[in-house]
Amino acid sequence: MKYGDIVRYKGKLGELVTDDKKNFLFHPVKHGRYSYSELDVVTENDIEVASFDDCISYIEQDFVWGEVVKTHCIGEYQIIEYKPKREDTISYHGYINFKDTNTSNSSLDSALISLITRNKLEVNEARWASVFISKMLDGKL
Repeated sequence: MKYGDIVRYKGKLGELVTDDKKNFLFHPVKHGRYSYSELDVVTENDIEVASFDDCISYIEQDFVWGEVVKTHCIGEYQIIEYKPKREDTISYHGYINFKDTNTSNSSLDSALISLITRNKLEVNEARWASVFISKMLDGKL
Protein backbone atom coordinates (compact mmCIF):
# COMPACT_ATOMS: atom_id res chain seq x y z
CA MET A 1 0.00 0.00 0.00
CA LYS A 2 1.56 3.28 -1.11
CA TYR A 3 0.62 6.80 -2.10
CA GLY A 4 -0.84 6.94 -5.61
CA ASP A 5 -1.86 3.28 -5.84
CA ILE A 6 -5.05 2.74 -7.82
CA VAL A 7 -7.43 0.64 -5.72
CA ARG A 8 -11.05 -0.38 -5.22
CA TYR A 9 -12.83 0.57 -2.02
CA LYS A 10 -16.48 -0.35 -1.45
CA GLY A 11 -16.72 -1.17 -5.16
CA LYS A 12 -15.45 2.24 -6.31
CA LEU A 13 -12.23 3.07 -8.11
CA GLY A 14 -9.85 5.64 -6.70
CA GLU A 15 -6.31 6.26 -5.57
CA LEU A 16 -4.59 6.29 -2.23
CA VAL A 17 -3.45 9.61 -0.77
CA THR A 18 -2.03 10.43 2.65
CA ASP A 19 -2.86 13.04 5.24
CA ASP A 20 -0.59 14.95 7.63
CA LYS A 21 -0.62 12.00 10.02
CA LYS A 22 0.46 9.56 7.27
CA ASN A 23 -2.92 7.81 7.26
CA PHE A 24 -3.97 6.37 3.92
CA LEU A 25 -7.12 7.93 2.51
CA PHE A 26 -9.29 6.86 -0.42
CA HIS A 27 -9.66 9.54 -3.11
CA PRO A 28 -12.42 8.41 -5.52
CA VAL A 29 -11.97 8.94 -9.26
CA LYS A 30 -13.62 12.17 -10.49
CA HIS A 31 -13.86 13.53 -6.92
CA GLY A 32 -11.66 16.53 -7.72
CA ARG A 33 -10.18 18.72 -5.02
CA TYR A 34 -10.63 17.59 -1.46
CA SER A 35 -9.86 18.21 2.17
CA TYR A 36 -8.67 15.26 4.25
CA SER A 37 -11.86 15.27 6.32
CA GLU A 38 -13.94 14.43 3.21
CA LEU A 39 -12.08 11.19 2.51
CA ASP A 40 -12.30 7.79 4.20
CA VAL A 41 -9.27 6.50 6.10
CA VAL A 42 -8.48 3.00 4.77
CA THR A 43 -6.29 0.05 5.70
CA GLU A 44 -5.03 -2.85 3.59
CA ASN A 45 -8.05 -4.88 4.76
CA ASP A 46 -10.46 -2.26 3.35
CA ILE A 47 -9.16 -2.12 -0.21
CA GLU A 48 -8.58 -4.35 -3.23
CA VAL A 49 -5.63 -3.87 -5.58
CA ALA A 50 -7.02 -2.66 -8.89
CA SER A 51 -6.77 -4.97 -11.88
CA PHE A 52 -5.10 -3.89 -15.13
CA ASP A 53 -8.54 -3.14 -16.63
CA ASP A 54 -9.46 -1.15 -13.50
CA CYS A 55 -6.32 0.96 -13.93
CA ILE A 56 -7.18 1.66 -17.58
CA SER A 57 -10.70 2.59 -16.55
CA TYR A 58 -9.34 4.85 -13.82
CA ILE A 59 -7.04 6.89 -16.10
CA GLU A 60 -9.80 7.18 -18.72
CA GLN A 61 -12.36 8.39 -16.15
CA ASP A 62 -9.85 10.75 -14.53
CA PHE A 63 -8.79 12.27 -17.88
CA VAL A 64 -9.90 15.91 -18.23
CA TRP A 65 -8.19 17.25 -21.37
CA GLY A 66 -10.75 16.09 -23.91
CA GLU A 67 -12.80 13.17 -25.19
CA VAL A 68 -11.01 9.82 -24.88
CA VAL A 69 -10.93 8.04 -28.25
CA LYS A 70 -8.79 5.03 -27.34
CA THR A 71 -6.15 3.94 -24.84
CA HIS A 72 -3.00 2.32 -26.21
CA CYS A 73 -1.00 0.05 -23.89
CA ILE A 74 2.60 -0.82 -24.74
CA GLY A 75 4.46 -2.52 -21.92
CA GLU A 76 4.66 -0.12 -18.98
CA TYR A 77 3.35 2.77 -21.09
CA GLN A 78 -0.25 3.89 -21.52
CA ILE A 79 -1.18 6.53 -24.08
CA ILE A 80 -4.64 8.07 -24.20
CA GLU A 81 -5.61 9.09 -27.70
CA TYR A 82 -8.05 11.97 -27.36
CA LYS A 83 -9.85 14.82 -29.08
CA PRO A 84 -8.91 18.02 -27.22
CA LYS A 85 -11.72 20.30 -26.06
CA ARG A 86 -12.72 22.90 -28.66
CA GLU A 87 -10.26 21.52 -31.26
CA ASP A 88 -10.67 19.34 -34.31
CA THR A 89 -7.44 17.39 -33.88
CA ILE A 90 -6.22 14.24 -32.16
CA SER A 91 -3.58 14.30 -29.39
CA TYR A 92 -1.84 11.64 -27.31
CA HIS A 93 -1.34 11.88 -23.54
CA GLY A 94 1.19 9.62 -21.81
CA TYR A 95 1.34 7.62 -18.58
CA ILE A 96 4.08 5.39 -17.17
CA ASN A 97 2.69 2.56 -15.05
CA PHE A 98 -0.58 4.52 -14.82
CA LYS A 99 1.16 7.64 -13.44
CA ASP A 100 0.40 10.79 -15.42
CA THR A 101 3.45 12.36 -17.09
CA ASN A 102 1.49 15.57 -17.75
CA THR A 103 2.59 15.59 -21.38
CA SER A 104 0.67 15.38 -24.62
CA ASN A 105 2.01 14.91 -28.12
CA SER A 106 0.68 15.31 -31.65
CA SER A 107 1.35 11.71 -32.72
CA LEU A 108 1.41 8.25 -31.21
CA ASP A 109 5.06 7.85 -32.27
CA SER A 110 6.17 11.06 -30.56
CA ALA A 111 4.19 10.15 -27.44
CA LEU A 112 5.94 6.79 -27.21
CA ILE A 113 9.36 8.38 -27.79
CA SER A 114 8.58 10.95 -25.11
CA LEU A 115 7.57 8.25 -22.62
CA ILE A 116 10.62 6.08 -23.25
CA THR A 117 13.06 8.98 -22.91
CA ARG A 118 11.27 10.30 -19.84
CA ASN A 119 11.40 6.87 -18.22
CA LYS A 120 15.12 6.39 -18.92
CA LEU A 121 16.53 9.93 -18.52
CA GLU A 122 16.22 13.00 -16.30
CA VAL A 123 13.29 15.26 -17.26
CA ASN A 124 15.34 17.98 -19.02
CA GLU A 125 17.49 15.43 -20.86
CA ALA A 126 14.40 13.49 -21.88
CA ARG A 127 12.77 16.55 -23.46
CA TRP A 128 15.79 17.23 -25.66
CA ALA A 129 16.35 13.55 -26.43
CA SER A 130 12.76 13.05 -27.59
CA VAL A 131 12.96 16.13 -29.86
CA PHE A 132 16.25 14.89 -31.34
CA ILE A 133 14.99 11.33 -31.87
CA SER A 134 11.74 12.55 -33.47
CA LYS A 135 13.63 14.84 -35.87
CA MET A 136 16.05 12.04 -36.69
CA LEU A 137 13.21 9.62 -37.48
CA ASP A 138 11.44 12.26 -39.58
CA GLY A 139 14.66 12.76 -41.61
CA LYS A 140 14.97 16.41 -40.55
CA LEU A 141 18.52 16.26 -39.17
